[in-house]
Order: sequence, then C-alpha cells, then structure tokens
Amino acid sequence: MYDFSVETYNNPNEYFKNIEYKANELHVMSTSSYSMHLKLLLGNGKAKNKVWTYNDFRKSLNPELHMSLTEIKMKIALRKIIEETVEDKILCSLLINDIEEVFSSCNYLMEIEMNKLKIEELMPKEEKAFRKVYNLFSNLEFIKDLRKDYKEIDYKKVIDNLNKWFLQMYTM
Repeated sequence: MYDFSVETYNNPNEYFKNIEYKANELHVMSTSSYSMHLKLLLGNGKAKNKVWTYNDFRKSLNPELHMSLTEIKMKIALRKIIEETVEDKILCSLLINDIEEVFSSCNYLMEIEMNKLKIEELMPKEEKAFRKVYNLFSNLEFIKDLRKDYKEIDYKKVIDNLNKWFLQMYTM
C-alpha cells in the first residue's frame, strides 16, 4: 500500500515554490486552471508533471473508461435503458435531456465500486427510476469489463499514464 496525505495551505504559490518534491509524489488539484497555474509557476523542472487535476488523476486510474468511443458506447447503452425502462414519459424525457449528468453520476458510482443500488418502495419515483436505470446499466457485460478493482491498480502504471498525458499536453 502507498502512503498519502492531504494538506492545505494559505498561500499555494509560496507552498509550491518552496516544496521539495519526493520521487513518488503527486499533487492533485481541484481545477485545471489552478493546476495550469502551478505548472507555469514550477517552470520546466522535473516536478512540473507532479501537479494534476482530479479529473486527470481519475482518468489515469482507468484510461479505457474515459476514452471518447467508450463514453459514446456507454451513453448509447444508458439512453436505451432509460427509453426501455422509464415508463413515465416526462421523467424519461428529463433523464434523456440530462443524459450527461446521468452518465456522470453512473460513472462516479462505478468508480466508487457501487455495483447495485437498493430500491425501496417509499422512494420518490425519480430516485427509483435512476436506481433502476443504474442497476441495469452497471450489470451490462461491457460495463462490468470496464470496471477496475482500484485496490489492485499499480502506482507505477498510474504515474506512467500521467506522464504520457503530460508529454502530450505540454510538449506540443
């Protein structure tokens, strides 16, 4: 297992100017603008590829899940499930119109390894519909194949993925 820590600081510019980077260290930022600012602040040093956004980090954990064609295939499957299972036409239309948000929620649930959501009788119909859709979606064979056991992800592979993106994004 790898160690990690969460740190906060009042003046990020000073913190990152004076920090001594360790070999296997990553800094994950919430926004790309902040990550870019810190990369510029660090200049061309080796530590420049140690600062990442949360989204970049997530993508490095399971690159296949975040490929454009995979996402399109997943959204098509999700839309089909919504159309076939949500009987309330208005609710069905709302879910389809907001497919990006529904997809993002499903993706998040997959990433936290939530395989099935419990459906209870007293839940609002919107929540029941989403849970039913997610349960069917998460049970699709190609979705199961995309899942990762995050406990078994190799740290070195994550770093290699991030470094590949770093080279693609910042050396063009």
